[in-house]
Amino acid sequence: MNRVVHELGMIESVLGKAETTKVTTLATNIYNAVFIETGFLQTSKRAMVTEEEKAHSEEAFGQSLRNLSNRTNDYLLGLSALCFASLVRIAIFFAWLPYVLPFFLAAMVDAVVRRKVKFATFGYSSPIKFSVAVHLLIIVLFLPILYLVAPLPVTPLFIPFWALISAIPMMTAIANTQRV
Repeated sequence: MNRVVHELGMIESVLGKAETTKVTTLATNIYNAVFIETGFLQTSKRAMVTEEEKAHSEEAFGQSLRNLSNRTNDYLLGLSALCFASLVRIAIFFAWLPYVLPFFLAAMVDAVVRRKVKFATFGYSSPIKFSVAVHLLIIVLFLPILYLVAPLPVTPLFIPFWALISAIPMMTAIANTQRV
């Protein structure tokens, strides 16, 4: 939870207090609907070892089982925090979407125009550039998935940075698409 709190501080410094409130409210509402109201969180808490159970097992197994059950309980709590952090990151993505979407549309229009100019002037559409760009685009498109599950605080500026990085191979691939 310390990581989530630290990340919320980074969100506030980048997006401002009002947008941070919107992001956390959206993430909390989704978390409540998916994990709390469905009973999933309550069911997962039944897997946690209580202090009473630890005390009973201490007579037979000693401290080793207590230490193991503490770790297991920490993993279950960490999973819950990771789910909430992922929902916060999804909400951040949707907060950036109105700014990133026009950028992607402009990049695609620019690439299509560059392709048409190449066709009109009998320019060379490089199959090597196209192939490299498509392979880079595949790699870059998986970065948001890593962003969602990264177990460390990531700045919310990742989304516009990712948009810039992914626009380059996208534009190159579209501009160098061969005639059909």
